Amino acid sequence: GERMRSRCTASADTVCSPCQDGYFSSQHHHGFCNSCTICNARECWDLGENPFFGGKKSPFGECSRCPEGTFSRGGNENCQPWTNCSIFGKSTLRAGTGTEDALC
Repeated sequence: GERMRSRCTASADTVCSPCQDGYFSSQHHHGFCNSCTICNARECWDLGENPFFGGKKSPFGECSRCPEGTFSRGGNENCQPWTNCSIFGKSTLRAGTGTEDALC
């Protein structure tokens, strides 16, 4: 998206500039861009979903399944990597899933 840098006048057109990466603008008359992390058009409330799309927060709140090796408890929570029990000197009692962390 773009943000408005200056409004039109009697002698000049409106000037717009692109939003920086990770930001968007859904309103053509705003002079600012919103962080994609605040988008609420569709929150990812389902277990095992990630509120990211294409590696970035989506301005449309799109969701995707957590990738292998990660989980999300829902509530618009980002996918987190499973706990690696072996780095704590423990064994894995239950492997992680898309909705639950590994249990050590």
